[in-house]
Amino acid sequence: MKMGKKRLPQPTTLVTLSFYEGIDKSEYTEVDSGHGRIETRHCTQFVLNPAWLSKEYRWSGLKSVIMMDSEVHEKSTGKETTETRWYISSLGLDAALGARAVRSHWQVESMHWMLDMTFREDESRIRTGNGALAFNIMRKIALALFKKDTSKSASTARKKKTAGLDDEYRSTLLESGVKMR
Repeated sequence: MKMGKKRLPQPTTLVTLSFYEGIDKSEYTEVDSGHGRIETRHCTQFVLNPAWLSKEYRWSGLKSVIMMDSEVHEKSTGKETTETRWYISSLGLDAALGARAVRSHWQVESMHWMLDMTFREDESRIRTGNGALAFNIMRKIALALFKKDTSKSASTARKKKTAGLDDEYRSTLLESGVKMR
């Protein structure tokens, strides 16, 4: 795990300690099915004792470490993949809440990824005044309009290009946005 240029102690140490030293932990498992796959997520949250960390890693509010194990079964191919991800958290010991927080985090990350892939937001050179905020809001509005649009079966990038070239399609998008209120 990294935070800036500082590297945290290896999280596997916590797992080893949890079995031998009775570290408080909470566990939660959920199963989701959709998009042609079955995903099982097992969340284990460990209470973090600040004494285990050197002073430079004793961040204010740091209370726990979350280990999220995911197993994904692709229905069409039968392929199975597993992945373990680690998170630091300010949450108390409640693995169900920790699992929801991780899912919420990835929903936000997904939106940022869409903004970057569709609008190259990370490459934006707009830096003065409120320009960066104004353009970010406009991009999010456009992204919402593209997602809501059912008149075209196309990728978000294709819809963006079409909206730039086709006045009628752009009008359709904007009119649907007015109806969103």
